[in-house]
Amino acid sequence: MAMEQETLELELQEIMSALDDKRLSVLVYNLSAAELQQYKTALTEAWYSIYEFWYYERLYGKAKMENGVDAFFTWLLYLLTEAEKINTPVIYYNERSRCYQEWAGVKTKKKEKDVYIEKAIKEISQGLKADPSSCILNSRMIDLFLSKAYLINQATFTDEQLAVLFCHFEKVIAHFSGEEWHSLLGYCFQILEFTAEKNEYWHTVFINRFSAAIQTVTEKELDAYPGWSEQLSQITSFYHATMSPDYQQKIVIQFRAVLKRLYGKT
Repeated sequence: MAMEQETLELELQEIMSALDDKRLSVLVYNLSAAELQQYKTALTEAWYSIYEFWYYERLYGKAKMENGVDAFFTWLLYLLTEAEKINTPVIYYNERSRCYQEWAGVKTKKKEKDVYIEKAIKEISQGLKADPSSCILNSRMIDLFLSKAYLINQATFTDEQLAVLFCHFEKVIAHFSGEEWHSLLGYCFQILEFTAEKNEYWHTVFINRFSAAIQTVTEKELDAYPGWSEQLSQITSFYHATMSPDYQQKIVIQFRAVLKRLYGKT
């Protein structure tokens, strides 16, 4: 017997309020193929809402994870898989990669960290095959690339690795909005922490591209992201120790020129 829409919506509300994935699984199992198609959006949102709640509970240190870390992250990935089964065109590459990245972060052995960060990179790589110009996915790839270096204590990048990283940076720049400015600026300066011999050269390559992109923003976009110039000053100060005195002065002069162009002041 077909379930009435009002009844299903009420049950879904109760499931989402209780974060009851087991009850949701039973509900999905008992629906016909036609009903699954009819209610796929609501069902997908229900699976995703449970995932999202517990992902952020873990992120903010509130999840108890009584069955252990591995079981918890396996369960989060299961929730995403169930959502994808309902609405097959939707694939949560970004969310899966974040799960694996967090999973890598809680591992203590370098080899295990590397395994899970590589899984995260694989998810984003698959997503980029479907959408090569995605600002979000290219930005995530940069973040994962740098995170991997942190996790395995990598001190130096090769020119080839940085060239690949810059390709992703270019794709983010091509589609960036005000909300990405701080992340992009952070990526530029993180380069200084890893490259030993040519860090200032590569930082210049990244920061020049960033500065050129900022020159094209409109007044409306600036108003949508107030205070970014202060963040620019803060992040420059944070990485102060990683720069030689001459290079520090060069960056200050460059950013003063950018701020003068954008705000009419230094």
